[in-house]
Amino acid sequence: MRPSTTTLSGRRGSRPEPPIAMKVTKVTTKTSTIQENRFVEPNARDGLREWRLQRLTAIAVIPLSLYFAASVLSLATSDRKTAADWLSLPVSALVAILVVLAGITHALIGARSVVLDYVHTRTRSW
Repeated sequence: MRPSTTTLSGRRGSRPEPPIAMKVTKVTTKTSTIQENRFVEPNARDGLREWRLQRLTAIAVIPLSLYFAASVLSLATSDRKTAADWLSLPVSALVAILVVLAGITHALIGARSVVLDYVHTRTRSW
């Protein structure tokens, strides 16, 4: 005799299909563990973490990009040597690196959110 459960609609029947979950692989070796052929339910904390990181990068990109744009515009009339000297300063180089990293991180999280929210296929790899 097959076990039956009551569905959300109140009808009795066979067990409902589990929701689509991320597939994780697991292989155990002496030194490390790699997961294989096991389904892990997505965690709500993953979405909250991404949401917070996206907001943090958005807040970081605004002042960094404003400072970087103002600095580049002030260098528009200078020669190449002055611009190279400006970029060789530690603060200027750090700001340039932070603008690029925060912008790329923000863009990747945003693109991933769009794909997860609006692309409904099983071929989605994220």
